[in-house]
Parts: sequence; C-alpha cells; structure tokens
Amino acid sequence: MSEKNHKKYQHEILTVLLDDCFCNDEVAEILTKAGFLLEQFTTHFPRALGQPGTREQGVKDPRVIALSHKLKMVVFTTDRSMSTDHEAVIKKQTNAMIVATAHKVGTDDMWANAFIKAKIKIERLHKKQQRPWYARINQQGDITVCKSFAPC
Repeated sequence: MSEKNHKKYQHEILTVLLDDCFCNDEVAEILTKAGFLLEQFTTHFPRALGQPGTREQGVKDPRVIALSHKLKMVVFTTDRSMSTDHEAVIKKQTNAMIVATAHKVGTDDMWANAFIKAKIKIERLHKKQQRPWYARINQQGDITVCKSFAPC
C-alpha cells in the first residue's frame, strides 16, 4: 500500500456492520463488550417504519456492499461467496470492506469470539489494506484469505 493510502485511512474509526446473519442481540453484546463499534442490519434495512428491530427481507448483497462503501464500514457476514459473486460491484464500491466466515457451520457466539480473536488484524486491515477488500476468517480467528480489488 502506498504511504498516501495508509495516511488516508489511519484516522478512520472502525465501525462494523453486522450483516443479516449476525444481526442479533447476542452477537452485538459480545462484540460491543470486546470494544467493537457496531451498526445493526436492522438499522439500515428495517422492515417498515414503526417496527424497530425488524428487518427487511431479501436484501441483495450489492445494497449491503454499497452501504459498506458509503459509510466506510466493515461488513461481518457468513456469505463467503460474496467476493466472487459480486466482484464487479465490489470493485466499483472503492471503500467496501468485507470479513466473511470460512463456512456457515458454528454458533453465533463462536463466530463472535473468532472476530474478537481477530480484532487487531481486522483493525490493521481497516487502516492499512488497499480498498476495496475482502477477508475470510476461520473459527480460530485467523484471517485465511485477504484480497484487495483494483478499483474500476
């Protein structure tokens, strides 16, 4: 990464968007206690006005990727194919940042603990990795894949 890009990101505060799959009070509480600043899926994709905490159904990944770009948030998701299914979308959303689980097996609290173990690595990616980027995390909290996309 160039020195210019490193300085561009260094003062940004890491904010995590919990994708639909992790949008629940249990995960939010675990991650908040570990020091993550969170945004819930339901905040940005509510089912209807006047129904707080409910979520819009069928939100397509490009909308989530666009929100990540617009608000410079890191998305936590179980959708490990997001990077391949929507590579062209990610390339156009130059601030998109995604951390996906290696697989969908496991409990929410197990994955929340994996994110906690990887917190320093995720913070480093947020501040230093050329954007847009995609990372994959395993159950032990190791980042097993990290890919930057050249913007279009």
